[in-house]
Amino acid sequence: MKVNFLREHSSLIDAGLRITDSALIFTTGVIAYFVRFGSLDVPQEYIFVLLSSAIILLYIFQSQNLYQSWRGNGLFAEMASMIQATIVVFVVLAGIGVIFKISGDFSRLWVLTWLTIFLGFSILLRTSVRLVLTTLRKHGYNTRSIIVVGSGDQIIRAQNIVAAAPWLGLKLIGYIPVDCISYEHVSLPKLGEVGEIETTIAEHNADQVWLTTTFEQSQLANSVLQHLKHSSVAIRWLPHFFDFQLMNHSVSEIDGYPILNLSDTPLKGFSRLVKWFEDKVLAFFILLIISPLMLVIAIGVKMTSKGPVFFKQARHGRNGQIIHVLKFRSMYVHDEGSQVTQATKNDTRITPIGAFLRRTSLDELPQFINVLQGNMSIVGPRPHAVAHNLHYRNTIDSYMRRHGVKPGITGWAQVNGLRGETDTLDKMERRVEADLHYINNWSLWLDLKIIVLTIFRGFTGGNAY
Repeated sequence: MKVNFLREHSSLIDAGLRITDSALIFTTGVIAYFVRFGSLDVPQEYIFVLLSSAIILLYIFQSQNLYQSWRGNGLFAEMASMIQATIVVFVVLAGIGVIFKISGDFSRLWVLTWLTIFLGFSILLRTSVRLVLTTLRKHGYNTRSIIVVGSGDQIIRAQNIVAAAPWLGLKLIGYIPVDCISYEHVSLPKLGEVGEIETTIAEHNADQVWLTTTFEQSQLANSVLQHLKHSSVAIRWLPHFFDFQLMNHSVSEIDGYPILNLSDTPLKGFSRLVKWFEDKVLAFFILLIISPLMLVIAIGVKMTSKGPVFFKQARHGRNGQIIHVLKFRSMYVHDEGSQVTQATKNDTRITPIGAFLRRTSLDELPQFINVLQGNMSIVGPRPHAVAHNLHYRNTIDSYMRRHGVKPGITGWAQVNGLRGETDTLDKMERRVEADLHYINNWSLWLDLKIIVLTIFRGFTGGNAY
């Protein structure tokens, strides 16, 4: 009875969170008024804004799925969604104020204080709710019982997924096989056959059925679904297609028909606009700040060796288009023809000042000009030599998928130590894996995190020469 209490009353928890959010945005507005004016005697027009904000918040939070179960979603993903939704609430309020020409009647400092206090309390509230529910789930409360339907290896994969995340409150109670191979290595109990699945679900009071099939077993999956067509149990498909490196896989819809996106970019629509704005604004201000340093470096390059200050490298940009990446020249002028040889330790082609520039990544600073030009981003997969792309695309699976976004000055690979010479296939594979991880998980917050990490640990490293 205790184990099922939270599950049976989950709607009350959901309603409680909605009520708490509404009360919180109202209360924090009052607190902000006290902080700003030193009084709790809130004027009627401020009260009206606070009440309106509670209604707007419920609508926007609902539209951003902030009241759905977070089971399986990360804390930071929820916090990012909540912060974005909150900003939208305040933007809507500001828009209403402008439309009705009443925005000047309210203190901007009060609004800023209100936003800050609300975000602080909201983060604390949602983190506390997660902590409580996670603790309860680890102790067997609010769990979901699952029957796995599939073949041996796929059932074990489901076991490993659930075992790695005990805080989700998921419990595999047994399996039903879809073929006649040996299942001796599966530790779960066998609960029956596919033809008996409805009865098995009822006998074990299962909450969910997981189909763990491969693309090749689609006919088997269809047979299972036919046996479940009269069942009200939740059905989840845990497909196994990760031998193919996916990019931002998701579910979309075309004229009412669901489509599973196996490879797509997250940088489209509003996200692309955010990325564009981020690049242009940050690149402009960074160039203003570093322009004196760039002038000093340019003079140093010109005085220590013959040749141009900048070196233009042909690289593949977004969608494989050729772009020309700017760098401070760090090598003596030479011609390798079509061959491209990566710099190595103690490379005799590197000038004295060039060695310093490469070790500290200062030779990359002109690429902020590329960002303003629009053919690079501040954060993204580092552009490799064209010859390297032609070579590795035939040896590393999904190598060219890193070109689904603009190349960057810094990236997830660089802040994780995967920079410099890639003298082994393993090094390049790990770099590509990091690049695809970035593309799959792109967000403004991830970009800002990478920029901060670059400042502290991304400029230098043992592989930079």
